Amino acid sequence: MIKNRPYPSSVRWFRRPPRLHHYGDCHRCGHDRREHRDGSFGLDRCGECAYEQQHAEAGAPGVLCDEVAPAAPASAWRQVPVGRAEIPYPRPMTARRLEFICLQPQEVMCAVIAAALRGMRCDIDMAWIDAITDGEWTTEQRADVAALLAVEQRLPSSGERRKPTGTGIDLDLSRDDEFGLLVRLAPYSIHSEAWIGGDEVFSSSDTGDHAWFALTPKEASDVAARLADAGYAFEEVLAFRK
Repeated sequence: MIKNRPYPSSVRWFRRPPRLHHYGDCHRCGHDRREHRDGSFGLDRCGECAYEQQHAEAGAPGVLCDEVAPAAPASAWRQVPVGRAEIPYPRPMTARRLEFICLQPQEVMCAVIAAALRGMRCDIDMAWIDAITDGEWTTEQRADVAALLAVEQRLPSSGERRKPTGTGIDLDLSRDDEFGLLVRLAPYSIHSEAWIGGDEVFSSSDTGDHAWFALTPKEASDVAARLADAGYAFEEVLAFRK
């Protein structure tokens, strides 16, 4: 037994690898260094430049920036704090997770994502979202997007503010307001994720066209009950991914 932890020594433990935080912007294009070659994201051209060019955004570059990112300092590799759910870390993963996908219309997708996130909320220790949509944010959503961008500007523990990009915004799901932002915006964002320990348990992408979940049997039962309350049958809106 591990002292002060009621888990047998045979339990398998997982630790999420440290995450590379923002450590500066490119002097040529002004985008996050991590989006560049050798910048941890595995790209050979600036990913932000490519996105702006692909979506024909105003001011998009004609040529993709191929600047090589300088090596990140050791201080930029940090473990995201847990503590949000008041659980020991590293965490034991004692139950098998089953994978499900949702390829439903956006109205149904909203209900499914809300049910799944509420069912897993107490265990999720890391989540992030992009404040970008492929279409246009509605008038009602713009207030949430503004709040999300304000979260991005929250001073990190390092004391160094990052240039706002609207991508990879970390959320503290122990805060009701930030959890609400994830629930309401995830179906419309180009990408969002949630993790439990070292396992990715939720991902949505392509502005609500696709969502993926990894649920324990207990979580699946809870999600099924929440969907039933919303008028949906679990087996009709979620497909088991073998």
